[in-house]
Amino acid sequence: MKDIRFLFIGLMWAGALAIVAEPVGAQWQPTTRYTVREGLAQSQVSDLDQDEDGYLWIATEGGLSRFDGLRFTLFGPEDGLPDSVVNAIDVVDGTLWAGGQDGGLARLVRGRFEPVPGYPLDEGVPVFAIERLGENGVVIGTETGLLALRDGEWTQLLDEIIVTATRLADGGVVVIGRRAHLVAPDLTVTPLDFPGGDQVPVAATTGADDTWLADIDGRLHRIRDGRTIQLAIEPGSEMRQLLGSRHGRFLWIGTNRGLFT
Repeated sequence: MKDIRFLFIGLMWAGALAIVAEPVGAQWQPTTRYTVREGLAQSQVSDLDQDEDGYLWIATEGGLSRFDGLRFTLFGPEDGLPDSVVNAIDVVDGTLWAGGQDGGLARLVRGRFEPVPGYPLDEGVPVFAIERLGENGVVIGTETGLLALRDGEWTQLLDEIIVTATRLADGGVVVIGRRAHLVAPDLTVTPLDFPGGDQVPVAATTGADDTWLADIDGRLHRIRDGRTIQLAIEPGSEMRQLLGSRHGRFLWIGTNRGLFT
């Protein structure tokens, strides 16, 4: 999920490559919008992922939804989720993990969510981000910092709030809170600086031909062949997560007003 290339990291944080900006505000309308009317658990979408069977998972402020392309299946605390407000999800080694606003970390086992063994934080500490790290690790962004699980051992990497995480092509992860950091698969943490404050990224993904970036000001950027264009979806929509489909034919956009594609 959420894989982005080092080239793109250079564009966002180091300004290493020049990109040509097309006119701002170009209109692009998603073809479909999903809300509670179509079966989504709740319209405030906080995270997205796709599992190995092709199901799309949608974390919302009212539970978790699984979409098979036709219908939604809903999951809540009655299915073992630690909270109905699901902030973060990720498929780790073929298993879906989920973290909630009231804390707790769970994974889906035989159709039901169970607590992740050994998770060191108490209930009440919100989980905001989950992302695979390297071949056998995972990082968890919370209100109190960044944790890593690697080779069965938990390690505290940062002591500041982490609100989003994005996996890189080499297995590293970029995490963003008050600042941005690059976490390498060996758990080395390196601070990153943004070239400008007006386009701080909140989500990124890659498609078949494009790299997509949603920034903190609600703009959607499409980057192709070194050129970028800013696109508008729907006025008032706050983009929270992006996910390119496995075959590159769809861009899923999680917002405060539902799921767009």
